[in-house]
Amino acid sequence: RIAKLFINNTEGVDETQRISKLLRKMLRDEKNLDYRDQIYYELAMLDLKKGDRPKAIENLKNSIRLNTSNQRQKALSYYKIGNIYFKDLKDFTMAQAYFDSASTAITEDAPEYYEISNISKTLREYINYVNTIHYQDSMVTLAMMTPEQLEKQIERIIADEKRREQERMRKEMEEVDRLADPNLF
Repeated sequence: RIAKLFINNTEGVDETQRISKLLRKMLRDEKNLDYRDQIYYELAMLDLKKGDRPKAIENLKNSIRLNTSNQRQKALSYYKIGNIYFKDLKDFTMAQAYFDSASTAITEDAPEYYEISNISKTLREYINYVNTIHYQDSMVTLAMMTPEQLEKQIERIIADEKRREQERMRKEMEEVDRLADPNLF
């Protein structure tokens, strides 16, 4: 509550270090295990106040990951990340994913329900249009190629796919080797 009051009622950032330290101390206390999602949320709000968006996103993701049963808090964390991607970073694809998650996590009686639902629906429609345009542009580009250019493009796509598959297999083998390591146990 102290952090929330500070974030909402002060103009400067002079006390953010002290409050951040207090919140991090609360994270280590076992009696706060069920409240870690809310603590990370408040840390993210402090980061936003300081203008540190990457750290705020990281703390909001921690809030979501550590959420045990507080659906409202989970929805607010998704909502806040969605807002960062939507308003600040203008990454509408990422914003849509987070707003979509927020809309599934929030209940109808929450004050933000209609806003989240409307933004989620609008972004979903927008992303659908963007994907359609991208697909149509790709088809036009392919249609304008000569047969030789098209053949080279297909070969390039097949080579890229083979390389991705080999990389995936290499990572799987590394994981198997790591799990088979006798020092692991």
